[in-house]
Amino acid sequence: MSASARRERIVSGSFVVLMLHNGAYFAAGSMLTPVLGRYVKGPLHGGTGGVGLAFGAYALGAVIVRPLAGRLGDRIGRRPTGVGGAAVFGVSVMLLGLAESSGGTWWVVAVRVLSGGAGAAVYVGATATATDMAPAARRGEAISLFSVSVFLGIALGPLVGEALYQRSGYDTVWIACGVTGLVSAALGMFVPETTRVGAPSAPGTAAGPPGTTGTGPAATKPAGPGPPRARQPFAHPAAIRPGIVICLGAVGLASFNSFLAVYGDSIGMHDVAPVLLVFAVVTVCSRLFGAKLNDTVPRQKMATIAIVSAAAALYLMALWPEPAGIYTAAVLLAVGMSYMYPTFVLIGVDAAPDSERGSVVGTLTAFTDISNAIGGLALGFVASWTSYRGAFAIAGGLITISLVLLLAGVAIPRTRTVEVTAGVTTTGEPVL
Repeated sequence: MSASARRERIVSGSFVVLMLHNGAYFAAGSMLTPVLGRYVKGPLHGGTGGVGLAFGAYALGAVIVRPLAGRLGDRIGRRPTGVGGAAVFGVSVMLLGLAESSGGTWWVVAVRVLSGGAGAAVYVGATATATDMAPAARRGEAISLFSVSVFLGIALGPLVGEALYQRSGYDTVWIACGVTGLVSAALGMFVPETTRVGAPSAPGTAAGPPGTTGTGPAATKPAGPGPPRARQPFAHPAAIRPGIVICLGAVGLASFNSFLAVYGDSIGMHDVAPVLLVFAVVTVCSRLFGAKLNDTVPRQKMATIAIVSAAAALYLMALWPEPAGIYTAAVLLAVGMSYMYPTFVLIGVDAAPDSERGSVVGTLTAFTDISNAIGGLALGFVASWTSYRGAFAIAGGLITISLVLLLAGVAIPRTRTVEVTAGVTTTGEPVL
């Protein structure tokens, strides 16, 4: 890593505002976690199937919109994409209060599709901005630090949602969630625009402020309009191969979240809240204290470590049905998931021009949505046919397949780019 890259600050005032913008969105969305299912099953009489539809509809909206949001951010800018998404999200969740008079569960499903698409635009725009703000040699550190805002929002949101529900009922939750989404939009207005709209750039160079090319002292050349962009496909090519691998690799988190509570009950561990706390603490610590690893350790090695750790966690859940086994698995899975997503984002981003970075992020995050939605559903059927331990074992097997694909080179985009490994920049194959 160059001396100038080391001297540049990652956590600037603008970066903090970006984290607040993103964290407010995740806090808003997470307020619904302890409340929405009760609403669908209670006042709307939607049953268990309706609850599943309500939660799955959000993922459906996100999967559809993420690649489109990435392309939109590349074309019109990250800030309008994120601000617009947060504003639509804030307004849409307030519409949940009309469900009892406007179609019941199906109204909720429609609103959730809209909210999922709007939220996807927020996260894609914010994540792309986080990579834009960092020098190329420190993108891994930037993504890791930025992701702390996600976990803080997810941790705080349910606490607020539950407290508001217990005190004032459903309508207060919808309003508070919507207002928090609008606060996210307001914060997004103060996030600087980091993309040069309409001007393609060479792969491997970080975008600088508007009117410059790159970052650092040399980024002083005025940006011209550039040649017209080629038409992009729905899914960015640089993200498809790493996306397939991370889709399999991330299935462990879906199974952990889906079955932890019921699996705990089956082995006499009726309170899994401490396990979730351990998972959250290890994740945040890994992202904070290991933020620089993705910039100093080769990409393929980091991805291998992450996948092996996640696979070991799921096999451990299947083979060690004791509280100690669950706690150990939670630590291993937290470490694996902490580094898996940032690493694969970097693999995709390294292989694409800066002007297409949003599209890459959008496509990759769509693959994680697919993993969460379809993976959890499929493993639910496996659990019903076999057992929870069987579902964990199958999840471990899918993660192992992702490791095989990674080692076979499937995760490596075909695009040639600039390699940044342990601070050394050379022209060659995509960064691993």
